[in-house]
Amino acid sequence: MKKTIGCSCLALSLLASGAWAAELDMNATTLMGFGEESTPGFEDKFRVPAVQYVRADVSKLGNENLSFHFYGWGGWQIDAGDTEGDLTQGYLSYRFPKANGYAKAGRFYEFQTTGVEQVDGVGFGADLAKGLRLNLFGGAPVKVDYDNKGDYIYGGKLAYRYQKYFGIAASTVREVGNVNKLYEEAGGDRDERFLVAGNAWAVPHKSIDINANATYNITTGNIAEQRYLLVVRPMDKLSISGEFRDYNLEDYFAFASDPETIFHQRGSFRTYGTTANINMTKALEMTGFYKYFDSEDEGASDRFGAGLRYKAGKGIASIQYAVVDGKSDEDRSYQQVYVYGIYDVTKKVNLDAYALVDFYNRAFYDTNYAVRVNTSAEYKITNDLRVAGSVAYDHNPHVTDGVSGMLWLRYDLKI
Repeated sequence: MKKTIGCSCLALSLLASGAWAAELDMNATTLMGFGEESTPGFEDKFRVPAVQYVRADVSKLGNENLSFHFYGWGGWQIDAGDTEGDLTQGYLSYRFPKANGYAKAGRFYEFQTTGVEQVDGVGFGADLAKGLRLNLFGGAPVKVDYDNKGDYIYGGKLAYRYQKYFGIAASTVREVGNVNKLYEEAGGDRDERFLVAGNAWAVPHKSIDINANATYNITTGNIAEQRYLLVVRPMDKLSISGEFRDYNLEDYFAFASDPETIFHQRGSFRTYGTTANINMTKALEMTGFYKYFDSEDEGASDRFGAGLRYKAGKGIASIQYAVVDGKSDEDRSYQQVYVYGIYDVTKKVNLDAYALVDFYNRAFYDTNYAVRVNTSAEYKITNDLRVAGSVAYDHNPHVTDGVSGMLWLRYDLKI
């Protein structure tokens, strides 16, 4: 971890100093937390973690269109002495003067309809014609826990957009190699990850939005997920949405890195519902919602409720009440209250707090409720330097008393 972050910061300095016209935009965030947890039957736990995040963008590297982008982090569990870290992104990018084109090389994230990929490799993108765009990438997948990634990966996305009225896209990703060693050890045969996906959106009228997404898992031969969303605004102050989602869990989590996920997520999961938002005044907004959940393994449940959000001057306050009906399973039925507030005391000081309380229909370990309260404050020392802190309290059937906190410092630098 120390070598990775240290060498990367040195490289940033050399890049910025080696190109006369280079511009450096950099920020660093330092987090330090503390937490004490008391659980019946176990020893009290006290933890002190610290994490350092660094992001930097170096532009105009001898050329107006050439830039370097970096993001990494390092962590230290102070109470235990453990350290870890990762170079999340580090790549060179070149923007072509025409066709909105780009080329990049290094470690980067590729955002596809099929999901998000972290790749050590190259990527390209350009407008082929008016409204038509192609993105391609390829390289080696970044290893994660359990070492269940393949040898190489490639994919792309072809999208067409017609002004502001509709768009359609198709994407694919294929990862070849021993992409799931854990699955193989359990007797399976899976030496590739091959997904295709499509998505479409349409705005037939300024008051109607339609979105549709679907992913097909070629490796397992089944639809992994499908999602549909309709938003209608019959009045300026009223918005109504309807959503449907369906997941085949074994196909959706077929390549997950967590073995618990791999071997225990089976069956299907489906949810649908509707939400209505109305702006009663400029300051007051009201929300009502209903959602139905159906899991093949865990049964069905309904969730419905309402909320209010009020904004006045320097503050915002909101409250939401929800009821969850576990149908045939009383253990999954409860009521929930959520309260949130934020207030800008001055231009340099702001405060926020929230409380989340669940009331269970049936007690667990002689406790029929759970509560979490969190408060935080931020102070703006200068335009480029901020310090903040938060304290949280938890009480639930598993943790009788839990207190945790966090301090963080953020510094922005532009050269």
